Amino acid sequence: MIAISSIMVMMTITNWRDMRLQNELANGTLELVAFFNQVKSDANIFNRNNAIYIAYKNHQEWQLIVVDNEQADYTHPYFKFIGKTQQVDIVEVNVEPILIFHGRRSMAQPATIKLKNALGESRIIVSTRGRIRFCSANVYLAGFPKC
Repeated sequence: MIAISSIMVMMTITNWRDMRLQNELANGTLELVAFFNQVKSDANIFNRNNAIYIAYKNHQEWQLIVVDNEQADYTHPYFKFIGKTQQVDIVEVNVEPILIFHGRRSMAQPATIKLKNALGESRIIVSTRGRIRFCSANVYLAGFPKC
């Protein structure tokens, strides 16, 4: 009886850990998508080119900063994004800066950003027209299409 109870407890703890990691990955991805939409709207409203750069602190914690791409003044960013959880990492970016929204033309630099945690990975895909999509690569995330 004690052996069965201990097995059930171990299964519950493992499932709870996986569910927590799924939620962290999904929430981190959705927070970044909301941030990118805010930066895109700002670029369109103020008719400027907003460039998003990634900055690392202590080679582990990351944050995103947004500057005007034409002025390239990194000391006075328009926005900063610091994730609520550092359990989700940006593992692959295909360009530097990671993203530019062109307000004058209502377009964007195409980009793919991979996010990863201990359970799996998700992607944020930005098209030339500025459409922002997201998907899950190798783990089930509720409400996310498969990549």
